[in-house]
Amino acid sequence: MAGLSAGHGAVRLTRMRADLARTARVNPSLVAGGAMIGILVFVAVFGPLLERYPADLPDGSASLQPPGMEHWFGTDTSGFDVFSRVVAAARVDLFIGLAGTLIAMTIGGIIGIGIAFAGGVVDTLVSRTADLLQSIPMFVTALLLVMLFGQRVSNIIVAITVVYLPLYVRTFRTETRVVMERGFVRSARISGASTRRIAISHVLPTAMPPALGLWATSVGWAILMATGLGFVGAGLKPPTAEWGSMISGGASLVITGQWWVALFPGLAIVFTVGAFTLLSEGLEQAFDPRARR
Repeated sequence: MAGLSAGHGAVRLTRMRADLARTARVNPSLVAGGAMIGILVFVAVFGPLLERYPADLPDGSASLQPPGMEHWFGTDTSGFDVFSRVVAAARVDLFIGLAGTLIAMTIGGIIGIGIAFAGGVVDTLVSRTADLLQSIPMFVTALLLVMLFGQRVSNIIVAITVVYLPLYVRTFRTETRVVMERGFVRSARISGASTRRIAISHVLPTAMPPALGLWATSVGWAILMATGLGFVGAGLKPPTAEWGSMISGGASLVITGQWWVALFPGLAIVFTVGAFTLLSEGLEQAFDPRARR
């Protein structure tokens, strides 16, 4: 029996490897993006074990040391270890981007599906309000909200939720209106199915693929927005580790030769945004057969 179980395990492992190889060949963006995001999640979860020095405790005697064996990414003007702060900032920026966009997608889905079923004045009023909000630059809206309510993680998440909410409302509304015109939905209505059941059984399976593609893109841009707020001084303040504020603190040092202070958090942002961009492309290709090569 033990040999039989081992044989089945080997067969399953072989099949998993074959499926992974096939996915990597057919949809490399999905695999690459997923792998990069896996690295980010690992760094965010196990960051405290990776940090070589306290991320929020400066060492004045180690100010502006270049990258080396003791400080892999060097130190900044206050003596903070740049590597430790880049790792710690991954938890902060990733949490802000994921939380803000997930909340926006959840609320936007409820509103978008709801107004599509309601129709009439409600649909028109909410749709026009969403159009109005989208006409205002996202970063300006987020900047005003954070400056108005305070530079805290919760407020930045709320700001990201507000600026991305109209996108999800429009996406779910559009997909719902398309599904409502199909014959099986009309048949479900005639058979007495409730609006809630139609929304869950028929609308969500159709609306979620484009919403997930939008979400993957939104996370990267939301993180870029959060770091942008930090760069202009409207985000989280030191000693909290955050990539944008780290770049802001090190930007003026580049011309004097201390390039490492701004470079490494900048590379972290590029890696993160690139990861979610690849994931978005991979999801689009996976959900849309016409996009497959």
